[in-house]
Amino acid sequence: MRGSLAVGLLAVAAIAGSAQSAITITYSNSAPTYENTLNFDEMGGPTGPLGTDAFASYGVTLMTGGLSGPFVAPGAVVEPFLGVDNMWIGADFGAFLTFDQPLTHFSCQYWDTAGPASFFAGGAIVGALLNGDEVNMTTFFINNPTFSENGPTWINIVATDGMTFNEVRLVGNGFPVAFAYVDDISWTAVPAPSAAALLGLGGLVSLRRRRTR
Repeated sequence: MRGSLAVGLLAVAAIAGSAQSAITITYSNSAPTYENTLNFDEMGGPTGPLGTDAFASYGVTLMTGGLSGPFVAPGAVVEPFLGVDNMWIGADFGAFLTFDQPLTHFSCQYWDTAGPASFFAGGAIVGALLNGDEVNMTTFFINNPTFSENGPTWINIVATDGMTFNEVRLVGNGFPVAFAYVDDISWTAVPAPSAAALLGLGGLVSLRRRRTR
């Protein structure tokens, strides 16, 4: 139910168009690698069926398929062309990520079994959201997501003009179910204010109060 609900919400948003031109999403043969990375081959990284918070230490507070947590294994376990490196193998209509800080940039590789879009099913939608906000989300529709050795596989999301996002949803509209494969995630987060900066702000407030007395 959650997966189908997400598909519906994202489809409506895609039809309505992107209200936030300051966030752009592209789907191509390459994408930049940003400040933070997660490729699921890190030393000591967990594999197998995992909880939705398995990668919280990396700043990804929630990682889930439409109805389940991530499954991390070599891509070749399911499809030889995906190779021997570990990747996130997702089911139930796609892959959802939530980060612990707002982002300005995000990229990943994404394969999906949804197939070509038709009147009934197919295609995929990429969504960038801030705190679950469906109204202000930005979406991008993929008519026929790659599921082979060839074709574009890279998603790239860039926020400008002060915009940010902290959720990414990769939703394949397959029937009866689409499988998503995600690898080489990278992102740039907006740093939280440092303790020194907060102390400096507190000092300015105190100084201003003294001057107004």
